[in-house]
Amino acid sequence: MSEKDKYLEKLKPLLDNWNAEFDELEAKIRMSGADPKDDYDEVITALRQHR
Repeated sequence: MSEKDKYLEKLKPLLDNWNAEFDELEAKIRMSGADPKDDYDEVITALRQHR
């Protein structure tokens, strides 16, 4: 296994965890029905792009 494959294998659980946290945040936002929803959507979208 190459170093790149080892590195990707190591990062995959981290990325999966971040994705789960993003999904949880989105669910909380949808349930809140609050006005700041648009702000949170922008932050989550930015975080996903940065990931």
